[in-house]
Amino acid sequence: MSEEKLQSMYMEYQMISNSIKQLEQQNVSLDNQLMELAHTSQGLDDMKHVKKGNEILVPVSPGIYAKAELKEEDKFIVNVGAEIAVHKNIEDTKKIIDTQIGEIGNLKEKISMELQKNAEKASSMETEMNRMASALKK
Repeated sequence: MSEEKLQSMYMEYQMISNSIKQLEQQNVSLDNQLMELAHTSQGLDDMKHVKKGNEILVPVSPGIYAKAELKEEDKFIVNVGAEIAVHKNIEDTKKIIDTQIGEIGNLKEKISMELQKNAEKASSMETEMNRMASALKK
């Protein structure tokens, strides 16, 4: 066992550790997206009780709202991608949100599996590096 092999293994260990950190950051980002989608879904449920002509608060950006009068209580303009927006009712809009929640859930599952695989590999590498370092000291 040589120091070169130990150094090579350590570099690989560092790459796996960096990968783990990136996957954890992606997981946090996905959790935030899930939370936003859950709030959106709840907001759509709340909209079922709002009638045409009622005053509502419309978010302009996070924490900034404008007062507005509701013109149509069951029509939303939904961005469906590529700068294309279409009219949808509450139920169709909720279906889109539910689909997005499902897709993010699947992605989180894949990330969790990758995290577990990398953590197991890092753990075994750490054990092996400690064994190699002990052998080199002798």
